[in-house]
Amino acid sequence: MDASFCSRDLIDGVRSHLELAVRAHRAAGPHAPAVAAAVSEAAGFAAWLSMDMLDLGSARTYYRQAITAAELAKNDVLAVYMTGSLAAFEIDAAGDPLLGLAMIDKARKTLPLSVGSTPTAWLASLEALAHASKPHPDEHAATQAISTAEHAIARIDGPPPWPWVYPFDLTKLARIRASVAVRLGQPSEAARAFAESLPTAQPAPKQAALTTLEVATAACQRGETDEAFTLALDALNTGITYGSERIIRQARQFRYSNAPATTLTVARFDDRLRTTLL
Repeated sequence: MDASFCSRDLIDGVRSHLELAVRAHRAAGPHAPAVAAAVSEAAGFAAWLSMDMLDLGSARTYYRQAITAAELAKNDVLAVYMTGSLAAFEIDAAGDPLLGLAMIDKARKTLPLSVGSTPTAWLASLEALAHASKPHPDEHAATQAISTAEHAIARIDGPPPWPWVYPFDLTKLARIRASVAVRLGQPSEAARAFAESLPTAQPAPKQAALTTLEVATAACQRGETDEAFTLALDALNTGITYGSERIIRQARQFRYSNAPATTLTVARFDDRLRTTLL
């Protein structure tokens, strides 16, 4: 439902579900660890919706609740997943890559040695994004982290461990590589990586809009202004349709970071953004 509904229309139901799970956990007796895992997943979803609504304080609180519940569930893999999810939130939504790196380090220390390579590859990809997102991006560290992720993916020989639902493969890593390249100001590398990420299944509309804004940024870096602002307008319209404050904020940041000469395409984007904000 998150793919096709406004987060504000879902959050009340998710909070109620989470409260019910918390009460069930208190009365679960010997089944408490299993119920704690359900609490963790419900809190993680509440965090995701809060992030989309730009309620960053609530998102951070729910992610921390998800981590604590995973620890009560005695499930280190789930704790790693939720800690990594908080790291991704800090890097991308909250704009604090240094805190994100600290969370990634914490997740790695929790990761059991017996777990497959999927969590290792995923955490390395987040590390690359964090290094590229610093106020002074560290290209060398980002490249090393991407290489670590590639080697981990090469070792994957089975299905991903729960709560990873889908494999973290080279096409998904390409999507991260593209984001890293955009942040490093490498539009040609970003274009190649975006092309490599295309074989993956079509993402949900809100995620696709966030990707489109990064493609638009790379187009601006190449000097392709009209193409960039056409893409950005499509992404902004998706954010408006789904009531995603996160997408709308990213569209605003795209505009503030790119100040080309005004063309009809740029003017259409500005009019749409101004109307939305007012």
